[in-house]
Amino acid sequence: MKPYLQLMRPPNLPTAVSDVAAGTAVAAFFISKQLPDWALLKELSWGHLSLLLFATVCLYAGGVVMNDVFDTDIDAVERPERPIPSGRVLLENARTMGLTLLLAGVLASFAVNMLCGGVALTVALLALIYDRYAKHHVFWGPFTMGLCRAGNLLLGMSWTGQWQPIYILIMTAPLAYIASVTYISRFEVHGGDAKKLGRTFMWELWAVIAPTVLGNSVAHNLWQPIPFVVLLMIIITPPLAKAQKEPTPENIKKAVKTRIIGLIALNAAWAAAFGGWQWGVAVLMLMPISRLLAKTFTVT
Repeated sequence: MKPYLQLMRPPNLPTAVSDVAAGTAVAAFFISKQLPDWALLKELSWGHLSLLLFATVCLYAGGVVMNDVFDTDIDAVERPERPIPSGRVLLENARTMGLTLLLAGVLASFAVNMLCGGVALTVALLALIYDRYAKHHVFWGPFTMGLCRAGNLLLGMSWTGQWQPIYILIMTAPLAYIASVTYISRFEVHGGDAKKLGRTFMWELWAVIAPTVLGNSVAHNLWQPIPFVVLLMIIITPPLAKAQKEPTPENIKKAVKTRIIGLIALNAAWAAAFGGWQWGVAVLMLMPISRLLAKTFTVT
């Protein structure tokens, strides 16, 4: 089973769960029009939440499996140790697995409501577009992957079946953050240079300050997201600084790894901004799980 699990990037799956958890907190705010306490969770169907958590895991896992399916020839040269080029997983088995996971994620989302289903279907299609066409383009690759992650956050915000115009603005934060991570990851194999890595600063700056800015302007909650934002900066800043100083493949991989896992802290900030610090802490509890899995499975 291990090579099949490797295809699904287990350390990254808690980050997808954190997207939905944070989105749920945001949507909960718009039900109560105030920072909710835990009593508000009575408004949430735990069956529906379970379906969405299952769906996001399937969508993410399916997307990364199909990424390896489409990259078989490239990985045979650059990463021959990966499950498919090494022969530990047959290409046809991986393709069936990836498409089945994506379909399961879409169907589980439709079981919640039509809005969730539409969002999940869009995310699945964007994942396939990225894997097959966009990933090697310097702009469309990062942008498309950013849209996938923004859609994943929207999946959590859609559990009420209601749409809020501010969701578009909220979605720009994970879009910018993951676009930055995806751009940096282009240099994992051959290395990069400090100027190219430095281009991502402005993208990440908006992603980092957005929970505090929007939390204050909409929910009048300035302080509760700040500890989670500070934690995020502590996690992601040193590895990128080192990669800019010495842009070797190893240093760049570490910068990408910390940013992917750091996404949980960013989502915790969103949860705290709209749901209170308790919800932020609950989301942050996914980080130790991700770090533990990263000791056994690859992140990038």
